[in-house]
Amino acid sequence: MCKYEYVIISETLKDKYCIIKAEPDNYMHLIGINSLLSAQDFYNKCIDKSLTENDFDFKKKDQSEKSVKGIVRKKISVLPHFCNMFYYTDLKCQQDYCKGNVICSFASASDIFTIGFVDTGRPKTLMKNNQLDNDSSGSIIAVLRKSKGTNEFKEIVLGNTDGYKYIISKLNSK
Repeated sequence: MCKYEYVIISETLKDKYCIIKAEPDNYMHLIGINSLLSAQDFYNKCIDKSLTENDFDFKKKDQSEKSVKGIVRKKISVLPHFCNMFYYTDLKCQQDYCKGNVICSFASASDIFTIGFVDTGRPKTLMKNNQLDNDSSGSIIAVLRKSKGTNEFKEIVLGNTDGYKYIISKLNSK
């Protein structure tokens, strides 16, 4: 996911779209791991499958180790679904997402997972199942992507852009 930026188009969103992007340095936080490794080193060890038990620390303030491990297990169980999120036709989104002490600019969900994003479009949290508020969420009309470093969202990943060409032309002219 790191080599692309995506734009999600939905009538539910204040500006009718949000741009999302991920970087290796937020992967460790996304799945809830504490580690003495740097975020970049953690990501690299995940990619080359060289993580060991010594790379993990399950101690968090005011939480038991058992509770932290349970949360991490849930996040890891939905990670493959998140990595393929644009294959789900039941995707929805919600502006100004808040659940417990998780506050995000917006979130997207299928029935299997919820992913929350900060206002820069970077993923902030990953949760199991659809955690959106049904009264505040709505369907995603389309998702487009572009390679990082390029200027135009050209590739339609999900949905239909008919009627939303003005949004795409506005984005591509920035």
